[in-house]
Amino acid sequence: IRVGSVGDCQSDAVAEFNIGLAIAVSRRFQQARGLMLRGNWSPYHKYDDILSLNSATVGIVGLGNIGLATAHLLKAHKVSRIMYTSRQVKPEATDLGAELVPLDTLCTESDFIFITCALNKDTEGLVGRKQISLMKPSAILINTSRGGLIDQDALIEALRKKKIGGAGLD
Repeated sequence: IRVGSVGDCQSDAVAEFNIGLAIAVSRRFQQARGLMLRGNWSPYHKYDDILSLNSATVGIVGLGNIGLATAHLLKAHKVSRIMYTSRQVKPEATDLGAELVPLDTLCTESDFIFITCALNKDTEGLVGRKQISLMKPSAILINTSRGGLIDQDALIEALRKKKIGGAGLD
């Protein structure tokens, strides 16, 4: 029994946070800040693997209010392709040029992956070891939903072994 739901209350704010987090992770803001605090500016140019949202292929897991708001903002960043997973085709996605694909396809083809779906018995562990292993070595995973959607151990392992490009978690 659902007791409460935020619904559309903070969709725009969370969507903005999604974009900000994606940029912060892909541009390695945390690493740059650490270098700056140590007075070391020169090595930042060594990050030649920085991804840009511009022309990126983006996957959104769950295209509810937050997923749709995120997709709208991504269009402003001139992404080349938006894919999404959902239980059903979303007519609103057509206006954005977004395409419904299986989760494994989304994981394989996306440069940025945004997790925006609700956590429930059907979605717990949705992004598991298999899905993480399918991601590009440069992929950036953003989760502003619940932690239980992702196999945390598999994610930590992938980050430590540099199997994916980075992750931003709320």
